[in-house]
Amino acid sequence: MSTVNVLVIDDEPQGARIVSDLLHGVGFATTVVHSAKDARAQMTKQAWALVVIDELLTDGSGTDLAAEFRQSLPETVIAMSTVIDDEDAIRRAFSSGANYFVVKPNGFRKLLKARSSVEALLDLTAHDIFGGR
Repeated sequence: MSTVNVLVIDDEPQGARIVSDLLHGVGFATTVVHSAKDARAQMTKQAWALVVIDELLTDGSGTDLAAEFRQSLPETVIAMSTVIDDEDAIRRAFSSGANYFVVKPNGFRKLLKARSSVEALLDLTAHDIFGGR
């Protein structure tokens, strides 16, 4: 299988490292940035199979950033990652173009366990909610 590139966007270095390590552990090549500004700079630098975006960025809304990625990279799978676990946040994430809504801290483990393969995780038709509740 060829390299699967993932962009992880999280303003908290520890949270970004945890997500990056989990994804790297199942074979993804991860790049981490800590701001919306840096994410925009990375947007078209390579083909991103998956973009993981924290909702609460210090320099912008993760939901707004997800909408920008969806418009620029329609084939990229987008996972919103947040500690916010409520219906409005879920609706906003999916309305912005997210394929997944993952509640930190345990949502990524559940997501990776539930998806049997990298190919299943990168299925653009998926709209699952993991974590929380």
